[in-house]
Amino acid sequence: MHDVVATLLVAVAAFFGTMTDNFVAFSAQLAITPAAKHRRASVGHFAGVGVLVILSAGAGTALSEFPVRWVGILALAPALLAVHAWRTRHDANRSVARGTVATGLVTIAFGGDNLAVWIPLLRANGVLGGALIAGVFVLLDLVLIGCAEAFARRPRVIEFSQRWAPMCTPFLYGFLAVIILWQCQWF
Repeated sequence: MHDVVATLLVAVAAFFGTMTDNFVAFSAQLAITPAAKHRRASVGHFAGVGVLVILSAGAGTALSEFPVRWVGILALAPALLAVHAWRTRHDANRSVARGTVATGLVTIAFGGDNLAVWIPLLRANGVLGGALIAGVFVLLDLVLIGCAEAFARRPRVIEFSQRWAPMCTPFLYGFLAVIILWQCQWF
């Protein structure tokens, strides 16, 4: 039971750590999109996250030939993303798209950090743990979509997120690098 709780907590941390940029971009996108098109944009975002989960699971399966400890080397990716996020924390230039396909593609484009974290996470937790993590990601993405919809109506919230997310993201990536190393039995 302890392993299930630990897996759930890691899944939640991994989701929030990697989806900060997606949340800010998606909220900003919804804020400038007519309300009638919000559902299409939400479907596109959800589909994009689904593609990222499938890619992560597939890559994790391809890595099954390697010992889990070796997969921990992929923790370098979120560590480097933490450094990059810290260096570019003042760069607020982000483009936004509005339709289903465009939103899905933007979500996937923002998903490089997701893949870097989710691949070793899914690989290290096996089939059942990976399924649990994927389920958590699906549920949390639905929550993210609902929150983004609510936040899209509040410009102050978007401004706050855009101001503080760049400062928090490097620390979240660093935390995720440590989590990956722990999950891959480095310590």
